[in-house]
Amino acid sequence: MARRAKNYKELQILLDGQVVRYELPAPVQSRIQVLPLGDLSWENFERLCARLITKEGAVFDCFRYGKPGEEQQGIDILARRWIDGHLQRWVYQCKRYVGFKISDVDKAISSFKFEADVYVILLSAIATADVRAKVLSHPNVQLWDGEDISRKLKEHPSIIADFFSRHWQSAFIDKALHSPADSTQTAIRQTIGIDLDHKEWLHSNLLPVIKLSENIYKVPAPLRPLSANTAEEIILIPPYKYSKGKDRILSFANLRDPSIAALVGCEVNRANFEPLEYFLSWPGGRNIFRDLFYEHLRRKCFSLGMVYDDSHHRFYFTPENGAACVRTYRAFKRTATRKLAYPYEDKQTKEVRFWVHHAARLSLIQIDQNFFLEVEPGYAFTQDGQKFMASEDIGPLTNNSRYPPKGLLSLLEIG
Repeated sequence: MARRAKNYKELQILLDGQVVRYELPAPVQSRIQVLPLGDLSWENFERLCARLITKEGAVFDCFRYGKPGEEQQGIDILARRWIDGHLQRWVYQCKRYVGFKISDVDKAISSFKFEADVYVILLSAIATADVRAKVLSHPNVQLWDGEDISRKLKEHPSIIADFFSRHWQSAFIDKALHSPADSTQTAIRQTIGIDLDHKEWLHSNLLPVIKLSENIYKVPAPLRPLSANTAEEIILIPPYKYSKGKDRILSFANLRDPSIAALVGCEVNRANFEPLEYFLSWPGGRNIFRDLFYEHLRRKCFSLGMVYDDSHHRFYFTPENGAACVRTYRAFKRTATRKLAYPYEDKQTKEVRFWVHHAARLSLIQIDQNFFLEVEPGYAFTQDGQKFMASEDIGPLTNNSRYPPKGLLSLLEIG
């Protein structure tokens, strides 16, 4: 009986005592740190590397250099980067190797024939210490192995999803630590809270070029166009550029289309084309692209009733049959009307003192891999709607508070 009472007392002490809980640490579950870059095809490994390079800081432009079978001077990717105020050329060689030896380093470096400031070897595998030491002996050569590339890709979930799938994206990156998408449009929406589908951008002077031709068509000169006499007939002829050096015609228009070829005056069976990407890969080709773009832009502006002022390098709106030019347009959720060219009358005499014309300088610029039309709004002043006023008379008008900058009506949507 005494023993039972003792056991009961000990049990009561245990029940009345403070329970001590030990917090167990959460199990260590690291995410995947190195992507299976070697499982990509060599073409997609190059594309992934090019996409990653464009996301690097201070990159002015970046593209895959050449096509299979062409002389590439030992490089796969070319980029230009702003370093300490100077534009440097960085070239990259992609190596989708299972193993990479010291002899492979020597072979890769000796194959670089393109003159550049920095040479980079992009390796899908993990580099050994011997390989690292060999690369370090060349001061202008860098090595990004599979671990380096994977670490850089941690900041770019959309690239992971594009090349490996959403499952790899989830296993590789914690979505809670990143924005839902790393696109230009999403970044703008998050910053300013405005949908980019609207046609007027009051918050920016950059209009995205939403549509570009995939190819540039070419045909030998000379042309034999159909007779076009009226403005309606002339406007049907698509813009084109004559390349004097190669005696050929270049155009965004499909010169293999019989109806278009007839307007231009070329033979369908002699027309050929190159992808736009090819023209953007070298300076001369980019100049051709810009010239063709500006020809289309001129055509677009002319169709809106604008005229080009060669002296001041700007487009401006003109009167309509001697009267004011007025346009009604959709501004976000409301309809607005604006005078684009109109006479300014003296309030007392009601005499026309001068004409005010909305004007803009338009420039094509490239940011990352996207093209934008930069709009620099302003005013032009004429005496009678046609003849420009003297420069000494314009200053007081532009400084007058009655003409604050209102921005240009965005009728210049490209596409």
